[in-house]
Amino acid sequence: MKWAINTEIAARLNMSEATVKSHISHLFDRLAVTNRVQVAIAAYRAGLVD
Repeated sequence: MKWAINTEIAARLNMSEATVKSHISHLFDRLAVTNRVQVAIAAYRAGLVD
C-alpha cells in the first residue's frame, strides 16, 4: 500500500517516486516518528491541519 501512495504523490507533484520516498524518510527523521499516522498527528498538534 505504501508504494501506491508514493506513486500517487509522485504523479501529482511531477517527481520521481524515489524523490518522494527520500522526502518522506527525511520527514520521519526530523519528526522522530515511524509512520505516516504519527506525521498526521504531529501536523494536527502543530495546527497545520484541522
